[in-house]
Amino acid sequence: MPRTKMSDGVRVQLTTEEENIIIAEEAESKLRDEKYLKVKYKDDRKMAYPEIGDQLDDLFKQGAFSEAMTAKIQQVKTDHPKPE
Repeated sequence: MPRTKMSDGVRVQLTTEEENIIIAEEAESKLRDEKYLKVKYKDDRKMAYPEIGDQLDDLFKQGAFSEAMTAKIQQVKTDHPKPE
């Protein structure tokens, strides 16, 4: 079925040029969607991961940092204590 548009209140068939423009726009949109879906997992992960501060705090508590980094983090915690 040919595509149509409204022109002065009357439905008219699109020209070949108009139809080709729409087809090209749809193809471009589909390519953008497919490209995004290939990297969508990154956004999904960002939303699902715990806050970075919580991740770092857990690593600190587990002793996963070097002595130098542990000292830096401990200094931050000392300088900015958690309220009681």
